[in-house]
Amino acid sequence: MDTVVTILVNFNSRPQIDRAIESVLEQNLASEHHVVVWENGDDAELRGLELGSSAVISRKWLHYIGSGQNFGYAPAVQKAWNWVQSCGWADEVSFVHMAGPDTYSTSSSALDYLCSRARCMNAVVGPAMRDKQGRIRLSSYPLLRPYNVVVSQLTNGWISRLGKIRSTQPASRNVGTLDGSYVVFPRVFWDRLGGLDNNYFLYTDDHDVCRRAERMGMQRWCDSSVEVVHEGGTSRVSRRLLCRLERVRCHLRYVDQHFGGSNSTALRRILSLEHSGVVGDRDMAWWALNAPTSFEANGCESVSIEEAYLSWLSYRNENEAGRLYESVEAEIRGRNAYS
Repeated sequence: MDTVVTILVNFNSRPQIDRAIESVLEQNLASEHHVVVWENGDDAELRGLELGSSAVISRKWLHYIGSGQNFGYAPAVQKAWNWVQSCGWADEVSFVHMAGPDTYSTSSSALDYLCSRARCMNAVVGPAMRDKQGRIRLSSYPLLRPYNVVVSQLTNGWISRLGKIRSTQPASRNVGTLDGSYVVFPRVFWDRLGGLDNNYFLYTDDHDVCRRAERMGMQRWCDSSVEVVHEGGTSRVSRRLLCRLERVRCHLRYVDQHFGGSNSTALRRILSLEHSGVVGDRDMAWWALNAPTSFEANGCESVSIEEAYLSWLSYRNENEAGRLYESVEAEIRGRNAYS
């Protein structure tokens, strides 16, 4: 029998995470279903489960794991997958379902349908989406290119946000990038891709994995006959400064990784000029020029996002690094607990 694994990452996302889990547990699947919730925040208990425990609920396995450290999204997904691979049933997994804590389906057959489409079309598959007001929103995007990054950064993403609201749902089609908040990967594709890239803490991981999929000849199919609700914005609630820094850093990594160092250097200069000249933010201008595309040298696989940032900034002697260090530390102290 096939096994479906759903991976949900939680970072103090209540009540959204409770709704997301409920939605997944209500899915009618012919396959065995394991729901793995990785805890990035400080919730000590979820649906009556203590961290590190498992239970059978609605004939599905619910596993609540993690360390309570905020590893970011992509690293947490990979940690959850590494945990799955250590389980005796790992070889039976046929589909990996990645879902955000603020995304849920109102149909109990959505996941089963997406898995069947992934099998039939031999593709990575995602649904159409609506926002929490019920409005149609973008569920897929063209493959990200450097000029798209420049426009998004220079406009602070408002053009992209306007574009997410649509009057009609587009037809089912092969796309560039699927929204990473609700995606089904055939296991064979997931293994070939190596999952998500740990160096994308919060943003651009879906653009990266879909571009890698495109280079391997894998289709990415957006099926408009299935809809889910994606509320959006959950990750920004308690870490607004880190999210600003991370959005710049992830874009820089993506361009450097897929389009080469010369494009990355040009992007750094453009963003630095924009932040210093238009916004008047010297610290963000400095960050655009100096942000690391990887924290691996600081051991990011074993520390939280906050620790990775503080560690990297503490070794820089520039005044801007010192000010950013103080601002990040103040944000962590002031908003450490969910409220």
